[in-house]
Amino acid sequence: MEHGSPIATRYRTLTGFWEWVTIGFSILGIVLAVYHIFYFQAFGFMLMDNSYLYLLMTFYLSMVFLFFPLTKKGSQKVIFSIDAFLFFLTLVISIYLAIHGIEIIQRGWGYLAPTHMMVMAVMLWALVLEAVRRTAGASLAIVILVFSLYPLYAAHMPGFMEGYSRSFATTANFHALSMTSLLGIPMKVFGIILIGFIIFGVALQASGGGQFFLNLSGALLGSTRGGTAKMAVLSSALFGSLSGSVISNVVTTGSITIPAIKKSGYPAHYAGGIECAASTGGVLMPPIMGATAFVMAAFLGVSYGKIALAAAIPSVLAYIGLLIQVDGYAGRNGLKGLPKSELPSLKESLKEGWFYLVGIAVLLYVLFVIRLESQAPFYAIIFLLAFAMIRKETRFTPRSFLLFIQTSGKLLCELIAILSGGGMILGARALTGVAAAFAREIVALAGGNMLFMLLLGAFASFILGNGDDHHGLLRLPGTGPGPCPHNDRAKSHGR
Repeated sequence: MEHGSPIATRYRTLTGFWEWVTIGFSILGIVLAVYHIFYFQAFGFMLMDNSYLYLLMTFYLSMVFLFFPLTKKGSQKVIFSIDAFLFFLTLVISIYLAIHGIEIIQRGWGYLAPTHMMVMAVMLWALVLEAVRRTAGASLAIVILVFSLYPLYAAHMPGFMEGYSRSFATTANFHALSMTSLLGIPMKVFGIILIGFIIFGVALQASGGGQFFLNLSGALLGSTRGGTAKMAVLSSALFGSLSGSVISNVVTTGSITIPAIKKSGYPAHYAGGIECAASTGGVLMPPIMGATAFVMAAFLGVSYGKIALAAAIPSVLAYIGLLIQVDGYAGRNGLKGLPKSELPSLKESLKEGWFYLVGIAVLLYVLFVIRLESQAPFYAIIFLLAFAMIRKETRFTPRSFLLFIQTSGKLLCELIAILSGGGMILGARALTGVAAAFAREIVALAGGNMLFMLLLGAFASFILGNGDDHHGLLRLPGTGPGPCPHNDRAKSHGR
């Protein structure tokens, strides 16, 4: 199904019936999101928020067990049987909870639920932990498990970590049935805002946008001294601003820029360092940043547009700093740029990919002027796909369009597992009454010194964020040279 990608090997190759199941679920998930986000009311019917999020888990969380095998060892036939069982179990539980969404809220089952609902809550809790293990690794799954069990031993914790202990049944009900844990802020952000931005990033890549940014960067900076390294910085900034992912940025742009940087005279370690630093900055580059930025907006109670504007200046300054360092290194070592004959033409690059820039403009206009945050990426997606179909080189075939849909599903199922698992950490703290303790202790320790408070917050974020993106929060599954539906066309732009 997908071959040749450094990332694609993480996923099980599905064919036949199961491949069509994942494509169908991906389509249904997108249709569901559009229906809810645009407030459609077919026959006057609207979904409760918790029912909507449970249905997203029906379509996306269940697919985790198909795309990510239990293990790569042992009998694959037996392993797939187990995975198929977990797929159906997740499907049945989440659909049942979605059907009873109103009843769950009206009867307060998030704290005290009937026995059969409590059993389902425990199973969903375990399924989410297993989904996190498969997508992000055992380390994150263990961390979430320990924190999700926190209400059981909170009364025995020292200092500001001490809280109210709860029974196992209450903890399970709260995690799976309340709107504060599994369905808490991370999942709400995913279902209302994040899902559209992610699909837009996949659409941009699937239609050849990554290659366009490489060509544009080469045309602008390729002939200057140290041009290949500057191309890497600019292309990573442009692509990263629309993917929000370090991994997909490195795979998409780095697969071309790193060899070119080495060929122009930079040592291998420096070439890798340039691409690493440039790609990492994409997480902070508006308009589409890492998942943390969307969650931050929800926590602060401000629009995502304000978060993006606040990040614009420091992220631009960071990339300017990278360009200055690259230029200084090239000047000291006499490294020249590429001949213009080896670079794409600026005029031709813009002629072939102008609609990518207009698509971004549409996104920004709806996001910042009309201020429809959750709907903005869908308008941009429609524009991007419509204009991609006009040109023969970027036109989707039925197969490439289905691949685009399935790639979106892969990313979203991976993301929903991690965010729903992360929500249990917040839920456990809320249930025990220590939700604000960590932030309160930082404020108290700073003693009113704003600079010291910022430094403590930065240090805490550094510790808590270690390994964040390698867990794939905004990774585009299957991006890179192999699986891009228009990869053959992209290669014709070769440098």
